[in-house]
Amino acid sequence: MSEIWAGERGETGSQSAHLVTTHVAVRLQRPAAGDQPQRPPDAGFHKGNPMARRVIMQADELERYKQILIQMRDSSREEGNRMIEVVLSDAEAAGEHDQRVSESVDKELALEQTEEDRHQAVLAALQRIEQQKFGQCTRCGSEIPRTRLELLPFTPYCVDCAFASSS
Repeated sequence: MSEIWAGERGETGSQSAHLVTTHVAVRLQRPAAGDQPQRPPDAGFHKGNPMARRVIMQADELERYKQILIQMRDSSREEGNRMIEVVLSDAEAAGEHDQRVSESVDKELALEQTEEDRHQAVLAALQRIEQQKFGQCTRCGSEIPRTRLELLPFTPYCVDCAFASSS
């Protein structure tokens, strides 16, 4: 079992260290000032090392995200089917001559593509859960902040990598 140490600032501003293994994450109190814990020789995890495999969530938290993503997957599938029906019925009702209907259909198809992209992102996030890589940036390997995962549970990127990929 490999172990990795990572530092973090808690909500109260106090510092703590996390001992993270491939099976379980344990929160340890930081030693008194001046005393540093003995770190194992393989404690080489750093941002930018996507090969450093680590579990960054407890099983119950991972299960909660899985249920959220399953619900998103199911609702996006239903929404996608509804949008396709609307687009087809609009196109059939108006025929090919009405420019406004054509523009409306184009907009609906663009929305459908956005929904499809989101659906694919949700499926990829569910796959990362199965691979025990959920919550880890697929680009740099760093931990994705919980606040970001709460807003976008299907995101594959940490804040820095998302910003870099959008530029």
